Amino acid sequence: MKSSDFLVKDGSDIRTVPVDAIAFVQGNVEWNRVSFRIQDGKILSCESRNDPAEFVVTPGFVNCHMHWLMLGEPTLEREIELIKNRPDEMVGIVVENARAMVRKGITACCDKGPPGLETPRIYQGLQAAKSRGLPVPKTLVSTWTTSVDGAFASSLSRRVYSQNELEQLIRELQETGAGIMKIVPESGLHLAPFTYEWVFPENYFAVAREITARLGLLLAIHAKSPESIGMGLKYSVDCIEHATEASGAQLKEMQSKGIYLSPTLEGLWCRLNYAVSSGSGIATAAFEWGSATQMFRNAVVLNEGKPFTHFLFGSDAGSACTPHASLRELYLMRRLGLPAEYCLQAAMINGARFMRLHRSVGQLMPGYCADMIFWRRNPLELDVAEWERLDQYIAAVMLDGNLIEPE
Repeated sequence: MKSSDFLVKDGSDIRTVPVDAIAFVQGNVEWNRVSFRIQDGKILSCESRNDPAEFVVTPGFVNCHMHWLMLGEPTLEREIELIKNRPDEMVGIVVENARAMVRKGITACCDKGPPGLETPRIYQGLQAAKSRGLPVPKTLVSTWTTSVDGAFASSLSRRVYSQNELEQLIRELQETGAGIMKIVPESGLHLAPFTYEWVFPENYFAVAREITARLGLLLAIHAKSPESIGMGLKYSVDCIEHATEASGAQLKEMQSKGIYLSPTLEGLWCRLNYAVSSGSGIATAAFEWGSATQMFRNAVVLNEGKPFTHFLFGSDAGSACTPHASLRELYLMRRLGLPAEYCLQAAMINGARFMRLHRSVGQLMPGYCADMIFWRRNPLELDVAEWERLDQYIAAVMLDGNLIEPE
């Protein structure tokens, strides 16, 4: 398909062909037949039309849990070697992954931390590629993850040993340009019985919440156990990741406090599949997948049969065996019972609100970024099985007013 199938030049502006534009209004999904006028990467106006719509258009997807500097491989040896010894090569890989994500409709994302610490150069390379006009999603970055000894993946995190060190770390994080701090406060899964251990001193956690709020940084917590989820609730973090063992009461409290939940179903599903194929780690992967699916099914009917309202689209892209350019997270959410309109809200306006981009991203309105997905079919009308091949229904993607056509 050609650009002329989607866009018409009109003087210094670009005008889209007539489309059915899906919008989110006070928690409801609406659509209107319009043509957009676009200038300098922004939506200039939305003109009502009566012409037959040629495409359905939605805002771009926002993936709120991914890792640019992880490559979706079973182990992290290659990533760490590239970051330390061949950063320019790593930048090239990251840029290609970014371009592939945009072609899947992902126009903004939140990087939840890389392996290792020597990463600013990689992020600078990603921004340089964007400044050269390459299609790179808008990205909110946590330059590193923060933990203590005994926490899950602590060897790959910035570990702290005193409150003063934590305070300095948060200031350094802000100086790197990060917009979010991620804390891993619990251990990995212990077997027999299956448990996680909270290892992050609570006084450290209280300090982290106070300082991040004062500096305007978001705070996300990797939390699977009820205790870790409870700490996230107590200190009103901005996002709880995974929440595999969240109770119904905890989910309702998250919702009432406006705390977003990134269930990372795709990451857990990919790790289970790898465990089964390799014959290693099956018990751990099966337990976590089972816990996650049960939690999610409970959340889908949380509000007298209606879903939890603060889901995010967060695939854990880049983590073990989890690809960047994938929409499987949305399919799994649909397969586990989340209605299509809630999936789109999670992947669009909820993500924009969580990342504090909701005044420029996540809606199709004048003044917003011209980030759009052109659909061959209305995604709200696809059945669950068709969501497994969701990208096949994407005709083209627009990022900042630039049309990226499928390869």
